Amino acid sequence: MRLLYLSHGSRHTGGYAHEQHLFEALKAQLPVESREIRFTEHFKGPLAWLRLGWMASREAKKADTVITVARLAWPVWLAIRRNPDKKMLLVLHNYDPNDGKPKLFYRLLDRFLLNIASAYPERVRVVCVATCWQRLLQKRFGVAAFLYPNLFPDEPYQRLRREVKKSAKLIHLGQGSAKANQILYRKLIPLLEQRGYTCFFSSPEAVVRSEFPVRHFLRKEDYLFALAESSVSIILNRVREGWSRVAHESFLVGTPVICLPGGGLEELTRLAGGRVGHSAEEIMGILDLRETFAAKPELLAPFHTERTAEYVKPIAQWLK
Repeated sequence: MRLLYLSHGSRHTGGYAHEQHLFEALKAQLPVESREIRFTEHFKGPLAWLRLGWMASREAKKADTVITVARLAWPVWLAIRRNPDKKMLLVLHNYDPNDGKPKLFYRLLDRFLLNIASAYPERVRVVCVATCWQRLLQKRFGVAAFLYPNLFPDEPYQRLRREVKKSAKLIHLGQGSAKANQILYRKLIPLLEQRGYTCFFSSPEAVVRSEFPVRHFLRKEDYLFALAESSVSIILNRVREGWSRVAHESFLVGTPVICLPGGGLEELTRLAGGRVGHSAEEIMGILDLRETFAAKPELLAPFHTERTAEYVKPIAQWLK
């Protein structure tokens, strides 16, 4: 079998890490000839997206099975649809029509790709990162999606849970990105500072200018130490995330999470001992009861890397 993992993007994101993990797990389970192609150019505008689609279609024709993402799935399907032996795995991290993507994106996703996955499950299957997205796709489109969550090794985080002392007045605000609900943070941060809290966003990249307090971490070890030192992570996103790796790591180092409702982030937060709030005032009330909740990293055992074979098995069987 010729297996191709096809993606695009200029940065190493959490979604990319998840897709790579799935790709490597399938390679370990199947006798395949594998390739990975990632288009790292910044594509902007209709002509650039058409060129990206043409390149994706060209590469898909050379494979038997293609693992790809939503923006490349349509040209991939056009390339393989005439050959009944070819298959596509569409990795769909989340589903949020209000996330700022062009309307055409969801029109193509809804009316064509997800309907195709429902009508031809032997040719096209969707992979989700959380059970909430599985339920949504089943209910709305009749799509039976595979579950392949973000998986983490527990051992590197155990030492931080044991050895790092919490700072009661230190609060992590999640990763500084375009996903952040800036309007809500503008209301919340002054309330926190009035109570004597020190707040910070984390960033793997240097930030030249920001109205918010941002700490740039060159090494992941330093980031995880600061995360473990924090008393709580308050992660407020305007986008319904698939499954927040930042929140997952926060729980793993023993720091509970407060988040907004919706998506995989809420599912993770409720599962691992965090709390869900709707407004700045409600979040401040949750903080006043901080001693009543704690991170429960032991409940994240189903998402340890040791469980990889369990999750990849049904996907490998479908490919066979």
